[in-house]
Amino acid sequence: MVTTVANVDVLRRSYNRWITSRGKEYRYWFDVFSAQFHFSSAGGGRNRPGYFQASEREEHLKAYFEGIVRDWKMIEFRTEEFIAQGDRVVVRIFCEWQYRRTGKTVSTHKLDYWRFEDGKAVEYYESFDTAAMIEAMTPDPVPERSVFCLPG
Repeated sequence: MVTTVANVDVLRRSYNRWITSRGKEYRYWFDVFSAQFHFSSAGGGRNRPGYFQASEREEHLKAYFEGIVRDWKMIEFRTEEFIAQGDRVVVRIFCEWQYRRTGKTVSTHKLDYWRFEDGKAVEYYESFDTAAMIEAMTPDPVPERSVFCLPG
């Protein structure tokens, strides 16, 4: 039987690798997840990047990480607290990302919920400020140009 402490240790090491790589390396996360898992994000929904959609398939988890690497630049990411009880771990995070297409940044607190079975994650849910994410993804409007005619 895997202990609560072991689950926290796995996550602590994984988040440290994520932070050290500035969010560019992610393959080790696949070792954290069980072959059967459920992944969900507050970032999923209509008119949002497909890689934030809920899934139970490894290729969608891979698309999630590839989308983040492609579209976002990590400015800051720090784990502030690991709260564990039994097979569940909640990680309280502060992060700041820059959306590459607009250059806008989003700063948000984030909660990651994990549930483990036999030392592997079978459930993951992330929650963060989705309104700030959408704002960062939205290009600024192009100012209207005044057109005037000179007499004559």
